[in-house]
Amino acid sequence: MKKIFIFILGGICFLYGHAYADIVSMDEIVNNFDKSYLVSEFNKLDFKMKISLDKSNSKLNLISDDDVFASFDYKNDYIEYDNENVEINDESVFNNFAAIIYFEGIMETLFNLIGYKDMTLKYDELGKELSEEFYNTYGFYIKSEPYEYTDENGSTSGDFCRYLKLSLDSEKISKLVEKYGVDVNDGNVVESNDKMPTISVDNITTDSITVYATVNSSESDMSKKFFCAIYRSSSADGEYELVSDFQVNCSDGVGFVDTDLQSGTTYYYKAITVGGSKYSDVISATTLNNDVKNDKNVSDNPKTGLNKIYFAFGCGIISLIMSIIILIYHNKVKSSAM
Repeated sequence: MKKIFIFILGGICFLYGHAYADIVSMDEIVNNFDKSYLVSEFNKLDFKMKISLDKSNSKLNLISDDDVFASFDYKNDYIEYDNENVEINDESVFNNFAAIIYFEGIMETLFNLIGYKDMTLKYDELGKELSEEFYNTYGFYIKSEPYEYTDENGSTSGDFCRYLKLSLDSEKISKLVEKYGVDVNDGNVVESNDKMPTISVDNITTDSITVYATVNSSESDMSKKFFCAIYRSSSADGEYELVSDFQVNCSDGVGFVDTDLQSGTTYYYKAITVGGSKYSDVISATTLNNDVKNDKNVSDNPKTGLNKIYFAFGCGIISLIMSIIILIYHNKVKSSAM
């Protein structure tokens, strides 16, 4: 009888362990978030990406500069981001973008925890197959819708993420990575230690300047993405501080809007590629006086010889994640068609 009891108890323990051992805990996700490739690259540039658990409300909080700007819901075996009833406007679009970047960091963390280090997904292939049925097998689902609106800064369009769901079941996620995974260094995002960006400005107002950093890619680099950090100073030779709270896409002409500036004041900017060591030449720009409507007041650095660049920014939600790390809250990314 004693042997039978021990056998039954052992069987129960085995089944219990088997049923729950495959589920990665939220505590593990939070504790290892800063070890993911994406997050570690951000934090090298002092972007301070953080997440925390609100266990009483089953919320995973997304934190930028010590402020919670959004949250994901979580259950025992999945994380979800539900935007079904959110109105699409300037603020919600940029919060949406930022949340997706955090979602990518969380997903990379999950991959790391189940043994797939520094892996991301081939989103160009994934985009053709995503569905609720896909989630049941591979533990990943995304739903988005196209948007377009116009405000005082011009027209903006793209895809708005309405719903994201990520399973914490290691068996499902293993299937996902095995079929669609790719090393982060083999994807579209490139760290560059030898690319020096050029820099230009546009859309100057009394309190904002749009800054463009650009990397001139060689023919072999044409399929790759480069990202830059932008720094500002009040004098050409003064101390420069990081002002882009996200990495700016410097392959596709995406601009960074530097806001809350003083009118009639000259500012100096420079940029550097992510993982790089070469800063761009410095460019200066002067915000408009309050009594001036819309004349540009730009001093181009003669070394750059760079014309202002305008591109349509109409990337979909999948290509946004695939590009990785275009923005992280607070500030705005803009580009417009020439």
